[in-house]
Amino acid sequence: MIPVLRDAGLSSLLDGDSVATVADGLVFTEGPLWLPDGSLLFQDVKAEKTYHVAPDGSLHLLRDQTRAANGQTFDAEGRVIFCEQNGPADLADGP
Repeated sequence: MIPVLRDAGLSSLLDGDSVATVADGLVFTEGPLWLPDGSLLFQDVKAEKTYHVAPDGSLHLLRDQTRAANGQTFDAEGRVIFCEQNGPADLADGP
């Protein structure tokens, strides 16, 4: 059985100075993914945009019209795979 540490909280993992605002005007963000170079990808799900935060802290629009992507991860070859809620209809219908 895996213990669930409900009372440990995120605050026990981060000190107060390690949380920063990277941008204003975002709608609903999700799915952070740290890249090997120290940069970060994240989704603005409702705005259907993917952003890249460079190691220097600068924010860049990486993808637009993301079909409501809400996260990403790496595949076995190190490529970034996006999870899109509103994918193409032909894939949603199955084989």
